[in-house]
Amino acid sequence: MPQPNKKHQKIAQILSNFEALIAVMPGHVYWKDRKGVYLGCNEAQANFVKRKYNKDFVGKTAYDLFSEETAKRIDSDDSYVMSTGKDLTVEEETGEGKTVLSKKIPLKAETGEVVGMLGISFDITERKKQERELVSAKRQAELRWEEIVANMPGHVFWQDIEGKFLGCNNNLLQSLGLSKQQFIGKSIFDLQDYEEAIKVQEVNQQVIQSGQSITATEKGIANGRPAYFYSKKVPMRDENNKVIGLLGISFDITVEKEAEKLREEKRIIEESLKNAKLMAAGIAHELRTPLATINSIAGNLDHYMAEVFKGYEIASAEGEVDQLSEEVLHYLKTSPKSLSKVTYTANTFINMMLMKVNLENVKRHELNKLRMAACVDEAIKLYPLEEEDKALLKMDLAHDFEFMGDKTLFTHIIFNLMKNAVYYVKAARKGEIKLWLEPGEELNTLHFKDTGKGMGPEVLANLFGAFYSKTRHGTGVGLALCKLIVQEFGGNIVCDSVEGEYTHFKMMFPIIQK
Repeated sequence: MPQPNKKHQKIAQILSNFEALIAVMPGHVYWKDRKGVYLGCNEAQANFVKRKYNKDFVGKTAYDLFSEETAKRIDSDDSYVMSTGKDLTVEEETGEGKTVLSKKIPLKAETGEVVGMLGISFDITERKKQERELVSAKRQAELRWEEIVANMPGHVFWQDIEGKFLGCNNNLLQSLGLSKQQFIGKSIFDLQDYEEAIKVQEVNQQVIQSGQSITATEKGIANGRPAYFYSKKVPMRDENNKVIGLLGISFDITVEKEAEKLREEKRIIEESLKNAKLMAAGIAHELRTPLATINSIAGNLDHYMAEVFKGYEIASAEGEVDQLSEEVLHYLKTSPKSLSKVTYTANTFINMMLMKVNLENVKRHELNKLRMAACVDEAIKLYPLEEEDKALLKMDLAHDFEFMGDKTLFTHIIFNLMKNAVYYVKAARKGEIKLWLEPGEELNTLHFKDTGKGMGPEVLANLFGAFYSKTRHGTGVGLALCKLIVQEFGGNIVCDSVEGEYTHFKMMFPIIQK
């Protein structure tokens, strides 16, 4: 062992009063000179080196005991303490899978000169292991939390007090068509139109300024289309309870909103129908009274005109009165029946108007066995065709068949089809209207075709829908009611049309078993 020089003696003198204490101190205590040579240690350090390296500690340097990499790190820390005269606390890897926490202080002579270094190290390997496990567990928890948030339903997002988005879940990114990198840093004004963004921003600022959560229904964008969202927004706080941002979750309620809108539209329609029913019933009542009076007068005229004509014929034969022309006589003789026909037609129209606002009444009629040719002929005769329109109509009723139905309801179908056919033929300024019957083995068919304006695919697709009309006289109820009536008869009605060429309705009825 080398002989101690004067500096070593100074160090020994400094430590002499503490040797008994150092010997029993926990941890590893050691001291070295300015050259890095270890001069002494406590029992724990000596035993550790002896057991681990089978070497003495005193008189050795770090390079004698540890790997070169570890020795360089130790030597660098020790040199810092001795060159600066400052304490140093540092974690050190021993190279043996161990970690120690070392406190190193300079050793000074009475003159203040730094003559060496005193160090004490505690094995913190287990603690570091626990720390790493805690860090790993924390990171795993963070990853699990991030995964949970990323896959949460709805749109989850959080932003700072300036309104810049800091993160969100996968649903929101997918809905916006953005990546996470593209989303972070944007504001609500980057994602939707200004007016709606202003409204959303006002709610967000209320949350941040008041520190209270807010629930609101908002407009936004989902998959490139306008959407409604039900949003819950809460303030985010730091460890000092200061509001630093906002956390929100929104659920797309567009379907519910649209359903609510449809329910409101349905309510308005039902209210309108209710009012229409009341009005129609009132109008019908007011019209039927004078019509009944006219019909009664027509009946009386028909009864008494026979006697009047007998008197006229006698007086005319005796030359007591001027003779009337054949045309005037015909007019007077047919007028009572013409009046009856007019009142019957008017009552038929009233019935049909009432049906349009009381569709449920269709199911209240009892069905009877009817002849199709007779029903078509009677309905056409009742329809008030203008003289110039009569030439448009061509009928072939030779192939007659029977069906189960109601004459009034069937007349309503013919009236609706005639009204539409005349409208489209006149609109096209060309064409004609054809009706013909076609018995079949499974179904009998009434064909109703006009070669006028025809219809486009959109009109044809919605033709039998309630309240759908493309004519200026239509209410959108007629053809829907026609389909309902034919179905109540056990049949069906379909339509084929080519715009600019024709419209062809086919009413198909089941064959009545003998």
